[in-house]
Amino acid sequence: MNINHELINFKTSSPMNFSVLAIENLERYWHQSIELLYVLSGSAQVQSRNVQYNLHEDDIIIINMFDVHAVSGNQCEVLSLKINISALDPEISHFSQNRFNCNSSIEADKTKFIPLKQLIALIVKSNVNPEDNIELLNKSYIYKLLYILTTNFKVEDTTNSKNANNNLDRIKNIINYINENYREKISLNNLADTFYLSTPYISKIFKEFIGLSFSDYLTEIRLSSAVKDLANPNSKIEYIAEKNGFSNTRSFVAAFKNKYNYLPSKYCKKTDTNYSNKRRSMTESINYFALNHNTSFNRLVNYLPNNDIITEVHKSNTTIYEIDSIDTLIKGVQLSHTFKTLTCIGKAKNILISENQHMLRELQQDIEFHYIRFHGLLDDEMMFYSENENGNPELCFTYIDLVIDFLLSINLKPFMELSFMPKELASDPTRTMFFIDSVISLPKSMEKWNYIIGELIKHFISRYGKKEVESWPFFLWNEPDATKMFGFENRYDFFNFYKETYNTIKKIDPCICFGSSPVFSDTLAGSNDWLDTFIDFCKSNNCLPDYINMHFYPMNLSGQDATTISRKAHSEMRRYLVYMESENALKENIQRIKKRMKETDWKTDKLYLIGWNSSISHNELLNDTVYKAAYIAKNILENYDTLESFGYWQISDFTEEVKISNQLYHGGQGFFTYNRIKKSHYYVFQMLNKLGDKLIKKGNGFFITTSGDSIQIILYNYQHYSKLYAAGEVFDMTFNNRYTPFPKPNTLKVVLPLTNLSESNYQITETIVNKHYGSSFDKWIELGGLPLESKNDIEYLKSVSVPRIQKRILSTENNCLTLTAELEPHEVRLIEIKPIYALNNK
Repeated sequence: MNINHELINFKTSSPMNFSVLAIENLERYWHQSIELLYVLSGSAQVQSRNVQYNLHEDDIIIINMFDVHAVSGNQCEVLSLKINISALDPEISHFSQNRFNCNSSIEADKTKFIPLKQLIALIVKSNVNPEDNIELLNKSYIYKLLYILTTNFKVEDTTNSKNANNNLDRIKNIINYINENYREKISLNNLADTFYLSTPYISKIFKEFIGLSFSDYLTEIRLSSAVKDLANPNSKIEYIAEKNGFSNTRSFVAAFKNKYNYLPSKYCKKTDTNYSNKRRSMTESINYFALNHNTSFNRLVNYLPNNDIITEVHKSNTTIYEIDSIDTLIKGVQLSHTFKTLTCIGKAKNILISENQHMLRELQQDIEFHYIRFHGLLDDEMMFYSENENGNPELCFTYIDLVIDFLLSINLKPFMELSFMPKELASDPTRTMFFIDSVISLPKSMEKWNYIIGELIKHFISRYGKKEVESWPFFLWNEPDATKMFGFENRYDFFNFYKETYNTIKKIDPCICFGSSPVFSDTLAGSNDWLDTFIDFCKSNNCLPDYINMHFYPMNLSGQDATTISRKAHSEMRRYLVYMESENALKENIQRIKKRMKETDWKTDKLYLIGWNSSISHNELLNDTVYKAAYIAKNILENYDTLESFGYWQISDFTEEVKISNQLYHGGQGFFTYNRIKKSHYYVFQMLNKLGDKLIKKGNGFFITTSGDSIQIILYNYQHYSKLYAAGEVFDMTFNNRYTPFPKPNTLKVVLPLTNLSESNYQITETIVNKHYGSSFDKWIELGGLPLESKNDIEYLKSVSVPRIQKRILSTENNCLTLTAELEPHEVRLIEIKPIYALNNK
């Protein structure tokens, strides 16, 4: 089978092309380029000129032009670099006649390969986010590569070059003929007649150049095509055999079994299973807590030249961004500020931690969210449920009351998730999630479950009042579409679980809003049929949700549906922390879901985002950097008020989902570190909270509102991570140096003219967050990046990690004012404009 999955392609317009491949089995092929293969991870077997070589991690081999070769691997990732020498300048193209013997797997002296590996590392580094003039740089790399090869690895071809070239041309023509006509009856005699050659001669050169007999090669070509046809469960084996040139079904079955060790019918059954499950995307099967960045490039990174050379490749550029004149007198659009609807924290028990309570108080003082969402209200650590010696439920509301009482005391209402299952009530108490266990199970008794939910709702109404409880949104569980994590193999078991919970609550108080369980955005967008079957079930059982909940993390979870056994096996192997490449992923997902909501009859238009972040990982090092500030600004402002909520997950780095880290800046998801040090994106929410209620203009990188006579502007300079980082490769990123995924930094100079201003003088107040101001991680690195050993260390870091505030007074000219601001990469800036008279009247 020809299985060669391209993980990353670095597109260039130069004669150089390189990509990262996941190799399982790549059948014989040749090309008009020299190809350099560098093994990033795993092991590979390369067969070239009828000789097999075993390569391992950090090995390198050159495949010469027109050499027929095959590659197979075992959990192997390979960097493939191809150079078409004949496409270079005429004075260089004659090097295409050279042969190179470059194969580290058979050489004792590995040092001779170091210059080549250093150059490859630099090529990758330079092309991660290429400059506009990268083709010039790439051309210089090609020349240097050819110099290294001709100096250190050039060999004389022992064969008669003229005869060899003639034979090579003949083989190329014969192979092309076979590839185009393999479905027909082809024999050596046909080839001899077509190419005016003798059959013994064709047989001889075929074996010499291809390493296979003619008949074996023809069978491989036919089988390779047949395998693709077998992926379609509607194709019959008899038809496939005839279509691909086999004389009869028996010969096809025998050839298939001889090569793949099982019958085509068995393959069809497995493929049919894949086909029938095609709409069950990776969302349903993945355990995202197991995702980590890929480190395949680690060995190659060690060959990078010193930092001085690296930084010369990508110097910061400045882009001038002239925004069209903004009329400050336009009516504008009324804003609801739904980003303030909801915030999130890990588990209910976390709310009782003193440090978290301090954070929540500060958050409410600065931003004033309306609701908070959390897991684990019913977990055993809340000591809510137990059973007496007779097996009857006994309920204790003490911890639950402490949680709700505290939240209401700081003007936060619960966005009530009913999860997870008390151990004594679980049908499978051994199925758990998180570092501190939560039981992911259906109830062993639906009667007992309905009883405890009913008693909980009655208790809430009794303690807090009917009107108050009716203002709390309720929903059941978390991510039931993720079958391997929070869901269940039989989705209808969960649907019935939902129906029983819905009916229990609605029976007590029909005015309580009960929403759908939160699912991944790609599930809502239709990557699988989980939600469709759920809505159909609800329609049939009169339990439609009052609103829809979703999660968004820009993770490439769905991948490609496996259509063959080996592709499926490979997708199981490669489960790295892979991101969506698009920098507009959230906006695109919202648009797709909104469109789908209009096209389908979900009986509600209320869509709540109740869990989102730039990463699903608790160990994503970018989470601590100022990149996060620009990410939050961009995604909230681009999608402002398009959803009922934007529930950022989560407030604090305290978590029970994974083992807590000893490192302060370990890449946690929170606004705050463990010791209440604010990260840069906290200040972005403060900025958002200062926006006015009327939107007068928004665009790429800016958002302008008014409040009375005052104007509020947020500018942001978002920089997107490289394609390499999106593919899960950290490359040269380190714990301290976390900005290497942004190798093309760009300073943004914004020119913003305002017209129809009513006063002569205005006070301008700018609040700035960038690497130098408001980013506690960058300040920590500036201070040495050492552990904070005392309270004084913590307080000092807090004091130097605040945004920069600068004020000035500007005068209008003809009722116009032109603002200019130069934003560093990842910078977010709030500009508040107030007429001077407004200050004097205070």
